[in-house]
Amino acid sequence: MDKKEKMSLLQEIIQIKSVNGDEMDVAKILKRVLDDADIDNEILPFGDNRANLVATLGEGHPVLAVSGHMDVVDVDEENWDTDPFKLVEKGDMLYGRGVTDMKAGLAALIIAMIELKEAGTPLNGTIKLLATSGEEVGQLGAEKLTEQGYMKDVDALMIAEPSGYRCVYGNKGELNVTVNSKGKAAHSSMPKAGVNAVEHLLHLLANIEGKIKQATDGINNDVLGGTVFNIDVINGGNQINAIPASAQA
Repeated sequence: MDKKEKMSLLQEIIQIKSVNGDEMDVAKILKRVLDDADIDNEILPFGDNRANLVATLGEGHPVLAVSGHMDVVDVDEENWDTDPFKLVEKGDMLYGRGVTDMKAGLAALIIAMIELKEAGTPLNGTIKLLATSGEEVGQLGAEKLTEQGYMKDVDALMIAEPSGYRCVYGNKGELNVTVNSKGKAAHSSMPKAGVNAVEHLLHLLANIEGKIKQATDGINNDVLGGTVFNIDVINGGNQINAIPASAQA
């Protein structure tokens, strides 16, 4: 592939507004490019316009899986100087939603497989591309591929997620928890007639944070460091003159 073809691929997938959804549209572009290169691949649909894609080059063991996700995080366009869903080149920099996280990394994996194929490079085993959906929220695509057995024969896995131009061999796991607080609505002039769901939720979150800090105090991994705890989203209440009957964090 020449530079123009590589940039064209990245431009196409940047244009897809796959904000934790609509990854099928990205998968179709990847499939077309892989088909043109005569590389075996398959789209694995699930949900509403969502899909994973698997492609293989070579045969036998060892199996090296290379992976990237097709979705991106949401966009606050007011903070952008350019159209986030258009690839823009300024000097030696590229701008667009997903250039960093991580459509450029995904495109690089596709390009590498195509160039290996074009060069006729002999492979000692198989390269398996896993293009996943829903990495930003829920990791649904990775879960589907695991359930369907696509990781069973994998000997090693390389993720093209950006890491400050470094290769890294470990990453922290994560646990995402949603907490719902149920209360009882009342007029704000009579708070004792109700049960404030927001207040109860705040007390619970403070309690959880304290217990996590106590349990992890002084515990550090030499490579990954300590435990990270965040409260990222809180919703509760509908109007200022009513005791909130529900809240969520």
